[in-house]
Parts: sequence; C-alpha cells; structure tokens
Amino acid sequence: SSAVLWSCAHSAAPSSHAWPCSAAMALSVDSRPTAAATQGYVDLMSCVLSLRVQRANNPNLPESYDGMRWENFPQEVLKMYRAKKEGKFEDPTPSALDVLMREFPDGRAPKPLRE
Repeated sequence: SSAVLWSCAHSAAPSSHAWPCSAAMALSVDSRPTAAATQGYVDLMSCVLSLRVQRANNPNLPESYDGMRWENFPQEVLKMYRAKKEGKFEDPTPSALDVLMREFPDGRAPKPLRE
C-alpha cells in the first residue's frame, strides 16, 4: 500500500487556527475495507435495525424502560454491538433448506426428506 505525505508546516491555513497535525502526516491511499471492517459494519447495522424494529413494534417501550428513549439510542446500539462482539447472542437457527444443503451437498437426499 502506498502512502502520501501531507505537510502541515507550509499549509495555507490562517495562523490563528491551530491544526491538530504534525509537520508530516501519512494517509493511506488504499482505502479498501478489510473483511473484519466489513463484518463490523454488518454487525453494527444489524444492531441498529434490530433496535429500530423493537421501537417500531412497541411505541410505548420508552414509557416502560427509561433506557429505551430515542435520546439513548446511540448508547443502546453500542451496548448491543459490544454484547454481540462478546458472543452473548446466539447464531441464527439454520433453515431446513440450509441443513439439507449442508448434509447433502450433491443434492441427493433420501426420498422421504425430499417430499
């Protein structure tokens, strides 16, 4: 991965503004996400969508639980994301079709199972 050096010492910024950078800051040009970053994004979005569905299905939820107010939504997403990363959620149950495909990869299941 190549890098570009940005020099802050000779920037055209006004001297009254303090820039939070050193004389040379390296930025990566290769910005393709890694598999871990992609999975992290998928997990984060699943937490956001799950909490939104909970609130949509039960509009009176904030009255029952103070932590479920919209003002606390980012903190609740963060709690759920951390719990997911710590393995506190079970993997979804595979469908019958997934089980058949796993057990019989060639597609040749016994006749009673195919019916």
